[in-house]
Amino acid sequence: MLSVMVYIFHSLQIISVLVVYTTGLVACFVSVYWM
Repeated sequence: MLSVMVYIFHSLQIISVLVVYTTGLVACFVSVYWM
């Protein structure tokens, strides 16, 4: 049961990192587009 919790936590961490990364990438593209 503990390993399942660790796996869920780890996957959530990876998803949040990907969301932050893609958000920053989109922000960069938008700022370049509006320049």
